[in-house]
Amino acid sequence: MYLEAIAKGMHDSCDDMDLVLFENPQVALHRLRSLSGLQVRPCLFVPQNRVGRVIYQNTLYSLLIRSARLDALLATCNVLPFGLNVPTVVVIQSLQFFEHPTAFGAWQRRYLKTIVGRSVKRAAAVICLSSASKRALLELTGVEPSKVHVVYHGMSPSHSSATARIERSRTAPPYILNVSSLHAYKNVPRLIEAYAQLRRQHRITQRLRIIGYEAEYTRQDIAMFARKLRVSDWVDFLGPVGHEELPAHYANADLFVYPSLYETFGLPPLEAMVSGCPVVAARSSSIPEIVGNAAELVNPLDVEDIARGIHRVLTDVPRRSELIERGRLRAASFTWERAGHQTLNVLRDAAGSRTLRN
Repeated sequence: MYLEAIAKGMHDSCDDMDLVLFENPQVALHRLRSLSGLQVRPCLFVPQNRVGRVIYQNTLYSLLIRSARLDALLATCNVLPFGLNVPTVVVIQSLQFFEHPTAFGAWQRRYLKTIVGRSVKRAAAVICLSSASKRALLELTGVEPSKVHVVYHGMSPSHSSATARIERSRTAPPYILNVSSLHAYKNVPRLIEAYAQLRRQHRITQRLRIIGYEAEYTRQDIAMFARKLRVSDWVDFLGPVGHEELPAHYANADLFVYPSLYETFGLPPLEAMVSGCPVVAARSSSIPEIVGNAAELVNPLDVEDIARGIHRVLTDVPRRSELIERGRLRAASFTWERAGHQTLNVLRDAAGSRTLRN
Protein backbone atom coordinates (compact mmCIF):
# COMPACT_ATOMS: atom_id res chain seq x y z
CA MET A 1 0.00 0.00 0.00
CA TYR A 2 2.80 2.43 0.89
CA LEU A 3 4.62 1.89 -2.41
CA GLU A 4 1.50 2.50 -4.48
CA ALA A 5 0.38 5.49 -2.42
CA ILE A 6 3.73 7.30 -2.20
CA ALA A 7 4.50 6.67 -5.89
CA LYS A 8 1.11 8.11 -6.89
CA GLY A 9 1.54 11.05 -4.52
CA MET A 10 5.00 11.81 -5.91
CA HIS A 11 3.77 11.45 -9.47
CA ASP A 12 0.90 13.88 -8.90
CA SER A 13 3.28 16.43 -7.35
CA CYS A 14 6.02 16.08 -9.95
CA ASP A 15 6.28 18.26 -13.04
CA ASP A 16 10.05 18.41 -13.50
CA MET A 17 11.29 14.91 -12.72
CA ASP A 18 10.98 11.46 -14.27
CA LEU A 19 10.26 8.67 -11.81
CA VAL A 20 11.56 5.10 -11.97
CA LEU A 21 9.96 2.39 -9.83
CA PHE A 22 11.84 -0.86 -9.21
CA GLU A 23 9.19 -3.57 -8.88
CA ASN A 24 9.22 -7.13 -7.65
CA PRO A 25 7.05 -8.91 -10.27
CA GLN A 26 5.84 -11.33 -7.58
CA VAL A 27 3.91 -8.40 -6.05
CA ALA A 28 3.29 -6.34 -9.19
CA LEU A 29 1.88 -2.83 -8.77
CA HIS A 30 -0.47 -2.85 -11.76
CA ARG A 31 -2.30 0.36 -10.86
CA LEU A 32 0.86 2.41 -11.36
CA ARG A 33 1.57 1.30 -14.91
CA SER A 34 -0.86 3.78 -16.45
CA LEU A 35 0.87 6.82 -14.92
CA SER A 36 2.71 8.91 -17.49
CA GLY A 37 6.23 9.89 -16.52
CA LEU A 38 6.60 6.87 -14.24
CA GLN A 39 8.71 4.01 -15.57
CA VAL A 40 8.31 0.59 -13.93
CA ARG A 41 11.43 -1.60 -14.04
CA PRO A 42 10.90 -5.22 -12.97
CA CYS A 43 13.48 -6.82 -10.68
CA LEU A 44 13.68 -10.36 -12.00
CA PHE A 45 14.49 -13.49 -9.98
CA VAL A 46 13.88 -11.97 -6.55
CA PRO A 47 14.23 -14.83 -3.99
CA GLN A 48 11.29 -15.57 -1.73
CA ASN A 49 13.33 -16.36 1.38
CA ARG A 50 14.66 -13.55 3.58
CA VAL A 51 18.36 -14.42 3.36
CA GLY A 52 18.16 -14.69 -0.41
CA ARG A 53 16.49 -11.27 -0.64
CA VAL A 54 19.26 -9.68 1.45
CA ILE A 55 21.88 -11.12 -0.90
CA TYR A 56 19.88 -10.06 -3.97
CA GLN A 57 19.42 -6.54 -2.60
CA ASN A 58 23.17 -6.03 -2.24
CA THR A 59 24.19 -7.62 -5.56
CA LEU A 60 21.78 -7.73 -8.51
CA TYR A 61 19.53 -4.97 -7.20
CA SER A 62 22.52 -2.67 -6.71
CA LEU A 63 23.56 -3.34 -10.31
CA LEU A 64 20.05 -2.49 -11.56
CA ILE A 65 20.11 0.80 -9.67
CA ARG A 66 23.56 1.70 -10.97
CA SER A 67 22.51 0.94 -14.55
CA ALA A 68 19.47 3.25 -14.30
CA ARG A 69 21.71 6.37 -14.01
CA LEU A 70 19.49 7.99 -11.38
CA ASP A 71 19.91 11.43 -9.83
CA ALA A 72 18.65 10.16 -6.45
CA LEU A 73 17.22 6.97 -4.97
CA LEU A 74 14.38 6.59 -2.45
CA ALA A 75 14.80 3.40 -0.41
CA THR A 76 11.32 2.83 1.00
CA CYS A 77 11.87 0.39 3.87
CA ASN A 78 14.66 0.86 6.39
CA VAL A 79 17.79 -0.24 4.52
CA LEU A 80 20.06 0.81 1.66
CA PRO A 81 21.79 -1.59 -0.73
CA PHE A 82 25.57 -1.49 -0.75
CA GLY A 83 27.65 -0.35 -3.70
CA LEU A 84 25.52 2.53 -4.97
CA ASN A 85 26.76 5.50 -7.00
CA VAL A 86 23.82 7.80 -6.35
CA PRO A 87 22.64 10.05 -3.49
CA THR A 88 20.11 8.17 -1.38
CA VAL A 89 17.13 8.86 0.86
CA VAL A 90 16.03 6.06 3.20
CA VAL A 91 12.57 5.82 4.79
CA ILE A 92 12.53 4.38 8.32
CA GLN A 93 9.28 2.44 8.49
CA SER A 94 9.92 0.71 11.82
CA LEU A 95 12.20 0.77 14.84
CA GLN A 96 10.59 -2.04 16.78
CA PHE A 97 13.67 -4.24 16.32
CA PHE A 98 15.42 -1.82 18.70
CA GLU A 99 12.62 -1.28 21.22
CA HIS A 100 10.73 -4.61 21.08
CA PRO A 101 13.24 -7.23 19.88
CA THR A 102 11.05 -10.25 20.66
CA ALA A 103 8.93 -9.34 17.62
CA PHE A 104 11.84 -10.42 15.40
CA GLY A 105 13.94 -13.52 15.04
CA ALA A 106 17.50 -13.36 16.41
CA TRP A 107 19.14 -13.22 12.98
CA GLN A 108 16.68 -10.65 11.61
CA ARG A 109 17.01 -8.50 14.73
CA ARG A 110 20.82 -8.41 14.57
CA TYR A 111 20.79 -7.73 10.85
CA LEU A 112 18.29 -4.85 11.09
CA LYS A 113 20.01 -3.19 14.04
CA THR A 114 23.31 -3.24 12.19
CA ILE A 115 22.15 -2.36 8.68
CA VAL A 116 19.68 0.36 9.67
CA GLY A 117 22.37 2.17 11.68
CA ARG A 118 24.74 2.00 8.73
CA SER A 119 22.06 2.96 6.21
CA VAL A 120 21.01 6.18 7.94
CA LYS A 121 24.64 7.26 8.25
CA ARG A 122 25.37 6.52 4.57
CA ALA A 123 22.21 8.20 3.28
CA ALA A 124 22.16 11.79 2.07
CA ALA A 125 18.82 12.17 3.88
CA VAL A 126 16.49 10.15 6.08
CA ILE A 127 12.69 10.22 6.29
CA CYS A 128 10.90 9.30 9.53
CA LEU A 129 7.14 8.89 9.82
CA SER A 130 6.69 11.00 12.95
CA SER A 131 8.60 13.36 15.22
CA ALA A 132 8.53 10.65 17.89
CA SER A 133 10.25 8.16 15.58
CA LYS A 134 12.76 10.84 14.56
CA ARG A 135 13.70 11.40 18.21
CA ALA A 136 14.04 7.67 18.74
CA LEU A 137 16.19 7.26 15.63
CA LEU A 138 18.54 10.06 16.70
CA GLU A 139 18.94 8.47 20.11
CA LEU A 140 19.41 4.94 18.81
CA THR A 141 21.76 5.60 15.89
CA GLY A 142 23.45 8.95 16.49
CA VAL A 143 22.63 10.06 12.95
CA GLU A 144 23.14 13.74 12.09
CA PRO A 145 19.85 15.48 13.06
CA SER A 146 19.93 17.97 10.18
CA LYS A 147 19.46 15.26 7.56
CA VAL A 148 16.43 13.60 9.21
CA HIS A 149 13.02 14.77 7.94
CA VAL A 150 9.48 13.94 9.12
CA VAL A 151 6.95 12.97 6.44
CA TYR A 152 3.63 11.61 7.70
CA HIS A 153 1.81 8.83 5.89
CA GLY A 154 -1.46 9.69 4.19
CA MET A 155 -4.87 8.10 4.31
CA SER A 156 -5.55 5.52 1.64
CA PRO A 157 -7.95 7.04 -0.95
CA SER A 158 -9.52 3.61 -1.45
CA HIS A 159 -10.29 3.40 2.27
CA SER A 160 -11.86 6.86 2.30
CA SER A 161 -13.97 6.23 -0.80
CA ALA A 162 -15.08 2.80 0.45
CA THR A 163 -16.08 4.30 3.80
CA ALA A 164 -18.17 6.94 2.03
CA ARG A 165 -20.24 4.18 0.41
CA ILE A 166 -20.90 2.24 3.62
CA GLU A 167 -24.10 2.72 5.55
CA ARG A 168 -23.88 1.84 9.20
CA SER A 169 -25.65 -1.48 9.84
CA ARG A 170 -27.08 -2.79 13.10
CA THR A 171 -27.80 -6.30 11.87
CA ALA A 172 -24.77 -7.71 13.72
CA PRO A 173 -24.30 -7.57 17.53
CA PRO A 174 -22.53 -4.36 18.66
CA TYR A 175 -18.76 -4.65 19.04
CA ILE A 176 -15.55 -2.91 20.07
CA LEU A 177 -12.87 -3.20 17.38
CA ASN A 178 -9.11 -3.66 17.48
CA VAL A 179 -7.04 -3.93 14.29
CA SER A 180 -3.42 -4.94 14.83
CA SER A 181 -1.01 -7.79 14.43
CA LEU A 182 -0.56 -10.04 17.44
CA HIS A 183 2.94 -8.84 18.26
CA ALA A 184 3.55 -8.51 21.98
CA TYR A 185 4.04 -4.74 21.73
CA LYS A 186 0.51 -4.39 20.32
CA ASN A 187 -0.66 -5.07 23.88
CA VAL A 188 -3.69 -7.25 23.06
CA PRO A 189 -3.64 -9.23 26.36
CA ARG A 190 -4.13 -6.01 28.37
CA LEU A 191 -6.95 -5.05 26.02
CA ILE A 192 -8.70 -8.35 26.69
CA GLU A 193 -8.16 -7.88 30.41
CA ALA A 194 -9.67 -4.37 30.26
CA TYR A 195 -12.60 -5.72 28.28
CA ALA A 196 -13.17 -8.47 30.85
CA GLN A 197 -13.16 -5.85 33.60
CA LEU A 198 -15.82 -3.85 31.74
CA ARG A 199 -17.94 -6.96 31.35
CA ARG A 200 -17.72 -7.66 35.09
CA GLN A 201 -18.21 -4.13 36.37
CA HIS A 202 -20.52 -2.54 33.80
CA ARG A 203 -22.09 -5.46 31.91
CA ILE A 204 -21.32 -3.83 28.56
CA THR A 205 -23.14 -5.53 25.69
CA GLN A 206 -20.50 -4.95 23.00
CA ARG A 207 -18.42 -7.89 21.86
CA LEU A 208 -14.65 -7.50 21.35
CA ARG A 209 -13.57 -8.04 17.73
CA ILE A 210 -9.84 -8.42 16.96
CA ILE A 211 -8.53 -8.34 13.39
CA GLY A 212 -4.90 -9.06 12.47
CA TYR A 213 -2.34 -11.69 11.70
CA GLU A 214 -0.65 -13.98 14.21
CA ALA A 215 2.82 -13.15 15.53
CA GLU A 216 4.25 -13.83 19.00
CA TYR A 217 0.67 -14.51 20.01
CA THR A 218 -1.61 -16.84 18.09
CA ARG A 219 -5.31 -17.48 17.75
CA GLN A 220 -4.95 -20.14 20.45
CA ASP A 221 -3.28 -17.61 22.78
CA ILE A 222 -6.16 -15.16 22.29
CA ALA A 223 -8.65 -17.91 23.09
CA MET A 224 -6.65 -18.86 26.19
CA PHE A 225 -6.51 -15.24 27.46
CA ALA A 226 -10.25 -14.84 26.92
CA ARG A 227 -11.07 -18.20 28.54
CA LYS A 228 -8.91 -17.43 31.58
CA LEU A 229 -10.76 -14.13 32.03
CA ARG A 230 -14.17 -15.77 31.42
CA VAL A 231 -15.01 -13.78 28.29
CA SER A 232 -14.27 -16.43 25.67
CA ASP A 233 -17.88 -16.29 24.44
CA TRP A 234 -17.53 -12.55 23.86
CA VAL A 235 -14.17 -12.24 22.07
CA ASP A 236 -13.94 -12.81 18.31
CA PHE A 237 -10.56 -13.13 16.58
CA LEU A 238 -11.12 -12.87 12.83
CA GLY A 239 -7.48 -13.13 11.76
CA PRO A 240 -6.29 -10.99 8.83
CA VAL A 241 -8.91 -9.56 6.46
CA GLY A 242 -8.48 -7.90 3.07
CA HIS A 243 -7.80 -4.18 3.04
CA GLU A 244 -10.97 -3.63 1.04
CA GLU A 245 -13.01 -5.27 3.83
CA LEU A 246 -11.68 -3.11 6.66
CA PRO A 247 -13.85 0.01 6.11
CA ALA A 248 -17.02 -1.94 6.91
CA HIS A 249 -15.51 -3.29 10.15
CA TYR A 250 -14.56 0.24 11.24
CA ALA A 251 -17.84 1.85 10.16
CA ASN A 252 -19.99 -0.60 12.10
CA ALA A 253 -17.94 -0.64 15.32
CA ASP A 254 -19.16 1.23 18.41
CA LEU A 255 -15.57 2.02 19.29
CA PHE A 256 -12.03 1.44 18.04
CA VAL A 257 -9.32 0.82 20.62
CA TYR A 258 -5.57 0.89 19.92
CA PRO A 259 -3.50 0.17 23.05
CA SER A 260 -0.17 -0.39 21.22
CA LEU A 261 2.99 0.22 23.22
CA TYR A 262 5.07 1.33 20.23
CA GLU A 263 4.38 2.75 16.77
CA THR A 264 6.51 4.75 14.35
CA PHE A 265 3.26 6.09 12.85
CA GLY A 266 0.07 4.11 13.53
CA LEU A 267 -2.42 4.10 10.65
CA PRO A 268 -5.42 2.15 12.08
CA PRO A 269 -6.64 4.99 14.36
CA LEU A 270 -6.84 7.29 11.32
CA GLU A 271 -8.68 4.59 9.36
CA ALA A 272 -11.19 4.38 12.21
CA MET A 273 -11.55 8.17 12.35
CA VAL A 274 -12.27 8.56 8.64
CA SER A 275 -14.95 5.87 9.11
CA GLY A 276 -16.72 7.87 11.81
CA CYS A 277 -15.68 5.50 14.57
CA PRO A 278 -14.56 7.07 17.89
CA VAL A 279 -11.06 6.09 19.01
CA VAL A 280 -9.42 5.15 22.30
CA ALA A 281 -5.64 5.08 21.83
CA ALA A 282 -2.45 4.62 23.81
CA ARG A 283 -0.52 7.55 25.17
CA SER A 284 2.75 6.14 23.83
CA SER A 285 5.41 6.65 21.14
CA SER A 286 4.02 8.41 18.03
CA ILE A 287 0.33 7.76 18.71
CA PRO A 288 -0.58 11.03 20.53
CA GLU A 289 1.21 12.97 17.80
CA ILE A 290 -0.85 11.28 15.09
CA VAL A 291 -4.30 11.31 16.71
CA GLY A 292 -3.96 14.79 18.25
CA ASN A 293 -7.03 15.78 20.26
CA ALA A 294 -9.28 13.43 18.28
CA ALA A 295 -8.93 10.36 20.53
CA GLU A 296 -9.37 9.41 24.17
CA LEU A 297 -5.79 8.75 25.30
CA VAL A 298 -5.01 6.09 27.93
CA ASN A 299 -1.99 4.62 29.67
CA PRO A 300 -1.40 1.36 27.74
CA LEU A 301 0.34 -0.23 30.74
CA ASP A 302 -2.65 0.38 33.03
CA VAL A 303 -5.55 -2.02 32.47
CA GLU A 304 -7.89 0.10 34.58
CA ASP A 305 -7.09 3.21 32.52
CA ILE A 306 -7.74 1.35 29.27
CA ALA A 307 -11.09 0.21 30.69
CA ARG A 308 -11.86 3.76 31.87
CA GLY A 309 -11.22 5.20 28.43
CA ILE A 310 -13.37 2.62 26.69
CA HIS A 311 -16.24 3.07 29.16
CA ARG A 312 -16.16 6.85 28.89
CA VAL A 313 -16.40 6.84 25.09
CA LEU A 314 -19.15 4.20 25.13
CA THR A 315 -21.31 6.07 27.65
CA ASP A 316 -20.47 9.80 27.44
CA VAL A 317 -22.57 10.86 24.44
CA PRO A 318 -21.18 14.43 24.09
CA ARG A 319 -17.59 13.14 24.31
CA ARG A 320 -18.35 10.43 21.78
CA SER A 321 -19.85 12.90 19.30
CA GLU A 322 -16.91 15.25 19.83
CA LEU A 323 -14.39 12.51 19.02
CA ILE A 324 -16.25 11.44 15.89
CA GLU A 325 -16.29 15.02 14.54
CA ARG A 326 -12.68 15.70 15.49
CA GLY A 327 -11.61 12.33 14.11
CA ARG A 328 -12.96 12.98 10.63
CA LEU A 329 -11.20 16.36 10.51
CA ARG A 330 -7.96 14.90 11.83
CA ALA A 331 -7.88 12.02 9.36
CA ALA A 332 -8.58 14.36 6.45
CA SER A 333 -5.36 16.26 7.16
CA PHE A 334 -3.19 13.22 6.32
CA THR A 335 -2.92 12.98 2.54
CA TRP A 336 -0.62 11.09 0.19
CA GLU A 337 -0.46 14.18 -2.02
CA ARG A 338 1.24 16.07 0.79
CA ALA A 339 3.45 13.10 1.61
CA GLY A 340 4.48 12.80 -2.05
CA HIS A 341 5.25 16.51 -2.31
CA GLN A 342 7.39 16.49 0.86
CA THR A 343 9.20 13.32 -0.20
CA LEU A 344 10.03 14.85 -3.58
CA ASN A 345 11.48 17.90 -1.85
CA VAL A 346 13.80 15.68 0.19
CA LEU A 347 14.83 13.81 -2.97
CA ARG A 348 15.52 17.05 -4.85
CA ASP A 349 17.76 18.26 -2.05
CA ALA A 350 19.58 14.92 -2.02
CA ALA A 351 20.06 14.98 -5.78
CA GLY A 352 21.39 18.53 -5.60
CA SER A 353 23.84 17.72 -2.83
CA ARG A 354 25.50 14.82 -4.70
CA THR A 355 26.49 13.52 -1.27
CA LEU A 356 27.83 9.99 -1.61
CA ARG A 357 28.14 7.98 1.59
CA ASN A 358 28.73 4.49 0.22
